[in-house]
Amino acid sequence: MGGGVAGMTAAHELATRGFDVVIYEKGQIAGGKARSTSVVGTAKPNSTGQARRDLPGEHGFRFFPGFYQHLFATMQDIPYASKTVFDNLVQVKRGLIAIGRHSFQFGTGQPKSPQDLIVALKTLLGVADLIPDYELFLFARKIWRVLCSCDERRLYEYEKQSWWNFIDAANQSDAYQKYLGIGSTRSLVASQAQEASARTIGDIGIQLLFNFTLTHLGADYVLNGPTNDVWINPWLDFLKQSGVDYRFNAEVQEIVLKNGSVDHVLIRENGGSRRVQGDYYIAAVPLDSIQNLLTSDMLKSDPQLQGIIDLNRGTMELPHGSLRWMNGVQFYLKQPVLSNGQLIEGHLNFLQSDWALTAIFQQHTWLNFPLTEYGDGNVREILSVVISDWDAKNSQGKSAKDCTRDEIQAEIWRQLKEGLNPLDPKNRVLDDANIHSVHFDPDIQSIDKSGDPPYTNTEPLLVNLVGTWNLRPSSKTRIPNLFLAGDYVKTNTDLATMESANEGGRRAGRAILTAENWQGKPIVVYRMDVPPEIQRLRDWDRWLFKIGLPPPSFDAWEDKFPLMAKFENKVRSLFWLPSRSTFK
Repeated sequence: MGGGVAGMTAAHELATRGFDVVIYEKGQIAGGKARSTSVVGTAKPNSTGQARRDLPGEHGFRFFPGFYQHLFATMQDIPYASKTVFDNLVQVKRGLIAIGRHSFQFGTGQPKSPQDLIVALKTLLGVADLIPDYELFLFARKIWRVLCSCDERRLYEYEKQSWWNFIDAANQSDAYQKYLGIGSTRSLVASQAQEASARTIGDIGIQLLFNFTLTHLGADYVLNGPTNDVWINPWLDFLKQSGVDYRFNAEVQEIVLKNGSVDHVLIRENGGSRRVQGDYYIAAVPLDSIQNLLTSDMLKSDPQLQGIIDLNRGTMELPHGSLRWMNGVQFYLKQPVLSNGQLIEGHLNFLQSDWALTAIFQQHTWLNFPLTEYGDGNVREILSVVISDWDAKNSQGKSAKDCTRDEIQAEIWRQLKEGLNPLDPKNRVLDDANIHSVHFDPDIQSIDKSGDPPYTNTEPLLVNLVGTWNLRPSSKTRIPNLFLAGDYVKTNTDLATMESANEGGRRAGRAILTAENWQGKPIVVYRMDVPPEIQRLRDWDRWLFKIGLPPPSFDAWEDKFPLMAKFENKVRSLFWLPSRSTFK
């Protein structure tokens, strides 16, 4: 039930092991929130009368951090030409942090020197030189605390406090609050520093830090073409070749129990409803959809399912619940955008933008998909933008949810220019006359069908709020033939991403294999990668946690593990700290 990344992953793992799988997807395009779309009606024939394709659109641009494991393993299984879709990932070597007139570009590859490490951390956090050194040191100690803490400490201490409180943001400068508190989280899947779990933000921040500094992996990968062309559609073809029956326009209406097990589900398909039965059922629909499918019989059979409802039930402390909006807008441009004569590559993070904008120019990685073959042939670049905070007020006191589509377009463009144009005062990077057309994510819909607010969002995003880990269910339920897949189940990834959805699909498939007493090839679920030196610290902290002591400090751990002094000095240089021989 559900044909996004979670459902397709579960089908992939089970079908390749000989199971007969049917996917019921309510939409007309495979891939769920990861899909790309077409801007219907934009294709025009070229001068010789040959058909072009509709302009490509999307829910939001794709970003594949180097720490992904589950998704990359699945992509390596999917054939594409003579290779796999994994080979369609392109490492982005540059990025941009926009902080008003402090905007700057940076590299995303592995640093080669201590100075590179310093630059890498500064650009990752987007702080430039705006924060006092003593506050940077405070933040470094907070990062160090997460880095060295065992799983038990992170779950029982950091899960129960917000990132804002954990880094002591309320008692620091405005710059510390803006860039290390708010700026480092709100563009990370729409998280709010005052609400997001310190455990979730800390864990993902550490993984990004490893990618930028201590591993051979790149931090930032994108696809080399429209998502469905180079990933989702080849995946769909592979599933069909493996025997999967993928059915579109088929929406789950009800899950019906009998004697404590699922007897059948009601599916609306082709204008009517019908009963569908199977040996096992996987609910791979988004959080808001599974909430609507839960019945009193299901809640009675498995009390943990109540947590699914409570996940998005607002409280006095967290009035908005766990669902947020993080949707995209594409600006189709007539000419490539240059700064100082060069293309602006990689992801762009506009830390001072009112609506927490992130963006990417896409054509430079789409080498086999020239935009002249789309639309009317006059588009040369796509600036794909995501609004990460639809509730924040702009300088006129209006949120994105309050604005008409024309106002949203104009305001996004203004905030983008505010971040990009100061890069090159003599040559305005973004020019109003360069806009060809604009496309809004079709998931943003007017309630009254007028095209203007109030809006509804058909695919909101889960945000991990303080203390919500225990509300999230496991993939295996007490209903013996019902399993859950998606980014809201308990996963090692612990963040609403394609990686977490893939892991959720794997966990559901693995639970079915257990129910079948499967003796063949297992379904792999990975833990977050941690360098062995850090894992030794966490093992030590597990002992400290059990006896009520704090995690290892900067000083204590070298005395415990003297052979790691070289590694410590590398980390110290990363955090602008002197070497062990001079540190007081």
